[in-house]
Amino acid sequence: MGPGMTPAALRPRRALTAALLCAGLVAASLPFAPGVALAAADDVDIERLAGPTRYATAVEIAERYADELDTGISTAIVVSGDDAHAACALPAAAVAAERRAPILLTPAGKLPAAAERFIDDHGIGHAVILGGTAAVSTAVADRLQRLTGRAPLRLGGADCAEVALAAARHLDSAGVAAGRGRTALLATDVSPADGLAVGPLAYRGRLPLLLAHDGEIEAPVIDYLAGHADHVIILGGTAAISEAAARQIRERGLSAERWHGVDRYATAARIAGELLGDGSPVRCFDGDGVGLATGFAAADAVASAPLLGERCDPLLLTEPSALPTTTETALGADSIAGDATGVLRLTIFGGNAAVGPPIERWAKLAATNAEVVSGSPIAALINAVEGACHWTVTFSAPVRTVDVEDVGSYTFGQKPLPAHLVEIDGGGASATTQAIVLLQGASAYSSAEVPTGCVMPVAVRDRLSVNEGAIRAAAGSRTVGAAELIVQADTDRPRITVFAPPGGHTVWVRSNEPVTAGRVNVTLTRGRARKTQTATTKRGDTGFSVTFSFPEHDSYVSTELPFTEPPWLHAADKITVAGGKLRDWAGNANLTATHTVRTDTTPPRVSGIVASEPVADSDGTFAVDIVVRWDEPVRGCGLGPTGDEIDLSKIRLDVDSDGFADFSLDGHGASAAGVAFTAAPGGSEWTVAGSAACDHSWQESDGTLVARLASSTLAALPSSSSTLIVGAGAAHDFAGNPAVAH
Repeated sequence: MGPGMTPAALRPRRALTAALLCAGLVAASLPFAPGVALAAADDVDIERLAGPTRYATAVEIAERYADELDTGISTAIVVSGDDAHAACALPAAAVAAERRAPILLTPAGKLPAAAERFIDDHGIGHAVILGGTAAVSTAVADRLQRLTGRAPLRLGGADCAEVALAAARHLDSAGVAAGRGRTALLATDVSPADGLAVGPLAYRGRLPLLLAHDGEIEAPVIDYLAGHADHVIILGGTAAISEAAARQIRERGLSAERWHGVDRYATAARIAGELLGDGSPVRCFDGDGVGLATGFAAADAVASAPLLGERCDPLLLTEPSALPTTTETALGADSIAGDATGVLRLTIFGGNAAVGPPIERWAKLAATNAEVVSGSPIAALINAVEGACHWTVTFSAPVRTVDVEDVGSYTFGQKPLPAHLVEIDGGGASATTQAIVLLQGASAYSSAEVPTGCVMPVAVRDRLSVNEGAIRAAAGSRTVGAAELIVQADTDRPRITVFAPPGGHTVWVRSNEPVTAGRVNVTLTRGRARKTQTATTKRGDTGFSVTFSFPEHDSYVSTELPFTEPPWLHAADKITVAGGKLRDWAGNANLTATHTVRTDTTPPRVSGIVASEPVADSDGTFAVDIVVRWDEPVRGCGLGPTGDEIDLSKIRLDVDSDGFADFSLDGHGASAAGVAFTAAPGGSEWTVAGSAACDHSWQESDGTLVARLASSTLAALPSSSSTLIVGAGAAHDFAGNPAVAH
C-alpha cells in the first residue's frame, strides 16, 4: 500500500477496479469467440501500401486500385483527410463504387501534389467532392476543375449527416443485400470509429451510409430510408445510436439489425464476421484476403474501401504498436484461411507510425495460429487520457498477475516507474489480461466510475512503457513484448447523450468520458412550460440521472410544468442539458444536448448478456460474473410476478446452448445444474446470494441484472456461447409495454 493510502480509501478503489476491469468482459455476440478451435492459413502474403503522409498513402492505395480494375478510371472521389471531418468521408465508399473510382484525400485548403500527379497520370476527367467548403475548400474545387477540365460535383451539407444524405440521394436507391432487400448503413456522426470497417461492404454492395446526428436520426434521414430502403444495418451500440432511434426505423416499416462490439476493434471484427458468415449481405467475401489499418485515425481506412471492396476483403483495425485481442482472434478464425493454396492476402494500409513493424509479425502469427509454437511476444496495449489519475495496460493473452503488479515491469519517461507514486492492480486472480496503474492519491467517490484526486495526473507527452520480457505468460514460456504510449492532447468535447423514456419520471444523462466536478441544469419543456432540475457531478463521473417531480396540484403558470394525468414524461416533451457546464479532464466543455421524448409502443428486450472470464477461487471452484442489460429501462426489481416487477423466473440461462434452459435467474434449477448464486466478495453490493438481483448503482439503467455464479465444474458456468431465454411478460418498460418471448 502506497504512502497516504489508507484501507478505507482502498476499499472503494477495489470495487472501482472491478468496474474498470469490465473492459475485459466477453460479450456473447462476438463473431470470433476466443477459446474455439480454429482453422488457419498456411502462410500469409503481406503487402503494405504507404506513403510519407496520409495523402500520399491514399494515392498508393488508389494506384493499386487502378491496377485491380479491368478498365481504366475516369473519376476520383475527393474527401477531407483531416480528422475533424472524418465522419464526412465515411459515405464515400458507395459513391466510389457507383463511379468505379478511387478515394483521394486532401487538406481543406490545398490539393496535395501527390493527388495532382495521380489525376494527371490517369487522365481523370471528373471529380466528386464529399463535404462542405469547411472540409474541402473552394480553392481545392477550383484546382480540381483546372486539372480535369470540368467543375467537380460537390455532395455537401451543413454537417456530416447532411453530407451523407446528399451522397445517398446521389445514389438514389440503396443497393440490394442478400436476404435483406434494399439495404442502407447507419452510423453516428460524432465519431467515425463505428463506420471505419464497413467501407468494403458499402463499396461492394453500393450501400449508402447515413449518419445519425448526435445519436438521433433526423427527419430527412428517416424519410430517405423509408423511401429508398427496406433494411438498415446499424453500426455501433446504443451509446452511439439509441434503441429509440432504432425503433424509429422499425416504425416506418423497415427491418433493422445492429452490428457492434465493445470498441472499434471489436466492431471491425464483428463486421468482418458478418461479411464472412453464412448470412453475409454480399456473398463474394470468401476469406482469401483481409485488410489491416490503424483504428487510431480514419484516413487510411477510408481510402482502403474501394480496393478492399473490389477484392472482397474485409477490414480489421489495430493499434499502432499492439494487435488488439479481438483483431488477433479474428485473424485466426476459420473464415479467414486464405485461398485454395492456404495463402492469406494481408494488405496493410499506412506507414510504420500507423501500423508498427511488429504488427506485421503478430498478424502473421495470429493468422497462421503459430503463436503457441513460435513463442512470439504477447501484445500489450497502453491506454491513457490527459488529466486522468490512472492508465491501463491490456494484454492479448493471460499473464502472471504477480508480474503485472511489479512496478519494475514498467517505465515512465524512460525511467523506472517510481514505486511510491503508483499502485498497480491486476485483479484478485493469479492470471489477468489487464492492469490498472493508479497514481498516488487516486481515489474515487462512490458515484465516480474512474479514480480522481491524484497528486500528478497524466499529462500530455508523458511516455508510458511496458518493458520487454518483464511480464510472463500465465502458461508457457511467452513473455510480453515492449509497448509504449506517448500521451496526446485531448481536444475533443465530451459527448452528451440523453435517455428519457415516456411513462417515467427519470432522465439519464451520459458522457462518453469522465467529467470534472460541477453543476448543470437539465430542463424539461412541455409547450411553453418549463421545469429545471440542477444536477451535481463529481470529478470522475461519466453520467447522472435527474428525477422530475410532478406535484398533484402543480400550477399552470408559464414557468411551471402543468400537471396532467398521468403525471409522467410525455411524448414530445423536450429535455435539454445546458452546454458549457460539463468539462472533461482536459477542460473541453460540452455542447448543449437536446432530446425529444418519443411515443413508445415497442416491448423491452434484453440487449445483451455479458459474462466475465472464469476466475479460480482458492477452494477449487470457479466463478463467473454476469450482467444482463435491457435495451431500455424496465420497471421494478422483484423476484416474483407481482405487478410490473421483473419476473426472474421467466429469465433462464441455457449454458450449453442446446435449446434447453439449465436454470432461471431466480435460482430455480441452479443446484441441480451444479451452480450456486453467490455474493461478490469485496465487490458490488448489488450482487447477492440465491438469485440474480437488480444493480441499483447510478451508472446502470433501471432493470439491469447482476449475478455471480460459482461451480466446481467449469462447463456448468455461462460463457460467450451461452444463450439467455426471456419469457413473455418477464419485464415491463416505463410505458407499460410487456416483454415478448425472445
